[in-house]
Amino acid sequence: MDTNEHRLLTSWKDIARFIDRTVRTCQRWEKTMKLPVYRVSESNRARVYTYADELDEWLKNRIKNNEIGKKPFFEKRGVVLATILVTFSAMIALAAYVFFFSPKGKIDKSEFNPDHIVGNKNIIYFCDKEGTQLWPLEIETGLNTAYSYVNSCKTEHGKLVAMADVNGDSKNEVAFVRVLAEEEDVSLCFLDNTGELKWEKKITFFHKYRDPSLKYQPINIAGLKFADVIKDKTPELLVIWKSGRFPAAFVIYDVEGRELFRYLHTGHLYQSKVLQDKDGKKYIYLTGTNNLLNGDACIAVIDCDDLKSGLA
Repeated sequence: MDTNEHRLLTSWKDIARFIDRTVRTCQRWEKTMKLPVYRVSESNRARVYTYADELDEWLKNRIKNNEIGKKPFFEKRGVVLATILVTFSAMIALAAYVFFFSPKGKIDKSEFNPDHIVGNKNIIYFCDKEGTQLWPLEIETGLNTAYSYVNSCKTEHGKLVAMADVNGDSKNEVAFVRVLAEEEDVSLCFLDNTGELKWEKKITFFHKYRDPSLKYQPINIAGLKFADVIKDKTPELLVIWKSGRFPAAFVIYDVEGRELFRYLHTGHLYQSKVLQDKDGKKYIYLTGTNNLLNGDACIAVIDCDDLKSGLA
């Protein structure tokens, strides 16, 4: 308050605001403690006015003589309640922010580390070890539903989903099979740990190796896995493509999507296994059936140190 200001106050609201009290308190003080208030007529309902410097002087004297002190709670209850309400609202807003937007409530994408998947009808969710859903993937209705994806991810020789840390950052990358409803458009997709598509591959067979008397089914994938086969400490992607029962193709891709090796087989391939002998030498074993055998058999043994694409 400025004691040198001879400012005119022309309403109870102005007076109450100036001395930081309620209107009712000011009216009571006029009657009991001669608060300096004037009226344009003698009527109690007449418009009031006063001067700021007079109020300031009156207030100082009353406080000095201990006639009035600090505002009691009931006089500032409106301010207190408003403060409580604002504080409570701010606490709720802060709690909501912490839960939904802080690092504890929402993982930064760069920290994603997919570990497994769960399925719900035609949507699969890539999750970390704690079960936090990192990103969803919608797949179209067909034989390969979300249920098939989940079961595939749980098996050692997954057919539809595989995960591995291929770049040494302690976070898994993902390979999965994209299948349309009619299952006539199948592709192999490679995602980084945030779910971003890095590359996508399709395959076509050499038609001259097909039996023209047979009706072939659309191309699909029978086996999908990560393994370090060329001993560069970086997993490669091993894929078995098939068309119905046969022919089949075993293809090795590097993490950039480049084809390193292709083995074509006129029969049916089930899965690939990477084994290592006592000397540390690695071999790929392809198992399945061929047209001359009735049942399962080891179709081929591939030397990882001497990969040569070819036809069986």
